[in-house]
Amino acid sequence: MRFGLFRIRTEKWFFQKPYPSWKLFWAIMATQILAVFLCAYGVFMHSISWKLIGWVWLYNIIWMFALASVRILMERLLEAKNNRKEKCHQMVNAKLN
Repeated sequence: MRFGLFRIRTEKWFFQKPYPSWKLFWAIMATQILAVFLCAYGVFMHSISWKLIGWVWLYNIIWMFALASVRILMERLLEAKNNRKEKCHQMVNAKLN
């Protein structure tokens, strides 16, 4: 699923402002809806049950939240590390009285 595009386009949670443009949102949703119907009715492949399609959606949504959580946590940890490093550089480069 292409929901990863929502996750990586902002530094915050994907459901907070700034929201994606309506064109991006509906382009992604249209492709996902089309893919669901292609899978359900067996176009270009063997058909897949609606139950299995639902499980795939649930799986992808859970991983979207999990990966967003990891990304936000890592960004906070790296930012804290960079702040400590900057303070250390300032202390080392400070003029002695």
